[in-house]
Amino acid sequence: MKILCHVMAGLILIACGGSDGPNFGPETDPTPAQQAAISSTAQDLALMAMADAQGQAAGGAAIGFAFGAQALIANGTAASLSPGLPGAAQIAPAIAALRQAQLVDCEVITSNSIVWNHCTDPDGGFTIDGMMSWSPGHVDIDLQLAGSAQGLQFASSLKGSVTATSSSIKADMTISATVTGNGNNASETLRTQVDVELTSGCISSGTLTITATGSGTGSRNAALQVIWTGCNAFRVRNA
Repeated sequence: MKILCHVMAGLILIACGGSDGPNFGPETDPTPAQQAAISSTAQDLALMAMADAQGQAAGGAAIGFAFGAQALIANGTAASLSPGLPGAAQIAPAIAALRQAQLVDCEVITSNSIVWNHCTDPDGGFTIDGMMSWSPGHVDIDLQLAGSAQGLQFASSLKGSVTATSSSIKADMTISATVTGNGNNASETLRTQVDVELTSGCISSGTLTITATGSGTGSRNAALQVIWTGCNAFRVRNA
């Protein structure tokens, strides 16, 4: 399932922790990497604005948004945070195998929710518990993930909600993650907050604020705010 792919791929890139209010600097133009990440994030936000029509797809977009938003804070540490963990290319086949297995004992799907009850990929050893629910204009997520790879143990949680209409989105999503083993001990909390207005499906004003605080090998302590001034027009502030 693409939703699980979003979750597991995102877990590989996060492993670090805490949160004080960011002290932002002046507005600047985004870097090329930030420009690309913001454009991708805006697409996920636009899909979430269609929650009343898209249902489960909006929930998947919310998960993709929560994990993908970390790319906005690019200090070069995310990809190398836990070098012993497998990459996203290795995770995707494992998730596909999980989706093809008999999931009646661990996954319950209804018209407005998915509940995972200790769903485990038999090859990759990743386990997911929790739920995701959606209703017209709203998505709630509460997930816990755990696993091990190449001597590392990792655990992650994703909690938050999104309220969206065709003209506005408000979201508050928090990811907490830890990685231990092989002399590596790191934790991080990543919080993403959104308050934007849309015009004809395009973000025209508002802000997205992402804060990462952590400790241990490769952890990040940084923040970034995106300020939209028009459709596909934005500035950033770094902290």
